Amino acid sequence: HPSLKRLNTRGDTMSDNRLPRWRIAMFSLPAIPMSALGLPIMVYLPPFYAGEMGLSLTMVGTIFLIARFWDVFTDPVLGIVSDRVPSRWGRRRHWIAISTPFLMISAYMLFMPSDPLSAMWMF
Repeated sequence: HPSLKRLNTRGDTMSDNRLPRWRIAMFSLPAIPMSALGLPIMVYLPPFYAGEMGLSLTMVGTIFLIARFWDVFTDPVLGIVSDRVPSRWGRRRHWIAISTPFLMISAYMLFMPSDPLSAMWMF
């Protein structure tokens, strides 16, 4: 019934503030390439480094653990920075554009390591 519509804090109906589905899909688009890169890193990289590259599986797991602990500190800091540094592209797009080349180089170096490999190389 139209008279039973829920109101938000400004007194507008909730249906007036909804984003279209295409816009929600556009916000989620950056997650697709990140997932496409993240899945092979988590699935294929540990056995690759432990088997073919000669590192112990314990060392590979420890390196992944340290990387996750590092994220605990850096993710909130980078979130705050990205919230507070706007550009003409918006709050996030310039960060995505700046980080893409670094991500591509890092992914290449992870999947194409040099032969004499040590645990320090992964940092």
